[in-house]
Amino acid sequence: MTKDNNDFRDYFRVVWKRKWLIIIPTFFCVVVTAVLSLIAPRKWEIDCIIKPSKFFIESYSGAFQEIMVIDSQQISELINNNTYDRIIADELAVELEKFPELRAKELKETKLIRISLRESDVRRGKAILASLFKHLKRELDEKIELEAKGLENLIANNEHLIHQKELSIKDKLSGIKIIENDIRLQRIDIKEKERQKLEKKEEIISVGNLLKISQQREKNVLSELKEVKKRIEVIDKQQAEVISKEKTDESTLSLLLYSNEIQQNLQYYNTLDKELLSERINQEDLRLRVKIKEGEIKNLESQIDQTKTIIDNLKTQINDQKNDIEKIRSEIENVQNTIALLEERRSRIDYSQLVKEPTSSFHPVSPKRRLNVLIAFILGMSVFVLLAFIIEYTQPQDA
Repeated sequence: MTKDNNDFRDYFRVVWKRKWLIIIPTFFCVVVTAVLSLIAPRKWEIDCIIKPSKFFIESYSGAFQEIMVIDSQQISELINNNTYDRIIADELAVELEKFPELRAKELKETKLIRISLRESDVRRGKAILASLFKHLKRELDEKIELEAKGLENLIANNEHLIHQKELSIKDKLSGIKIIENDIRLQRIDIKEKERQKLEKKEEIISVGNLLKISQQREKNVLSELKEVKKRIEVIDKQQAEVISKEKTDESTLSLLLYSNEIQQNLQYYNTLDKELLSERINQEDLRLRVKIKEGEIKNLESQIDQTKTIIDNLKTQINDQKNDIEKIRSEIENVQNTIALLEERRSRIDYSQLVKEPTSSFHPVSPKRRLNVLIAFILGMSVFVLLAFIIEYTQPQDA
């Protein structure tokens, strides 16, 4: 403990001994620094914040993902690498050697870029930042305009596709009306054929009644023929008996009467036979007429079945057309959803913006006079105290 106290006293003794070597140069450094700080031109910090152009795309999960036209870090590097210095200097007629240093950095957890510079002329500094934003906006917006035009073209193409599909629906609806009209005509044709079929059946019933009458007549004629035949046979027997007897005037007269009676019955028999033949021929004609009508009915039924098949096919075509229409409407709905997504994507396009206008600091940021004087004092004291110790311990000591 005593040794440490002795060392400290030695250090203090050295400082006190060399106090003017320390105080005077340090004071000189402080004065020089203060003078230089007073003489140096004052500069203000001017900054602005920009939001680069961006758009959104939909991910597979359905969420919208933000896409920058140019990454904020890349824009900052371009600015920090003096890419725009010459362009702005020429535009504002500023000497490139006197052009202030532009500093850009991306704000944490955002896509915003803060750009700053230090300039003694505040108005010129604001003009430089405004010019820089103008050039950045033009470059970034040109690229995002391509995206916007691409979206507009996609929307126009989809709207044209919807128009074509709507025209297709109109054509199919017109086709359905034509088919429905055809079905009505076919049903009218079926009704007409059903009417004809009914008429044919009524004609068959009428012919059947005529056939029954003819058959009854045939029975009557056959019955009459049998009666006539029996009468002829009876007369023949009677005539044979008369012939077998002796011929007298009475028998001769009887024979004449019998012959006349037989002749009349034969004539009547022939008449009945002709009538029978006529009835049978009439019956054949009636049966033929029935067969023809039945054939016509079958033909009508076949035509009706064919017409019904045609109607079923037409109904199938209508159902197919309606299914196609529903499918097209579903496709239109999908395209409309696509257009809505594209329009939402277009509405989410953000052009470059000045989030914060170029603004200067309230007070000059350089030179920092008090800080410079304090630094000069601390450095002066440190250097010259060290120099005092070096001189003290390097000079030869008296015996």
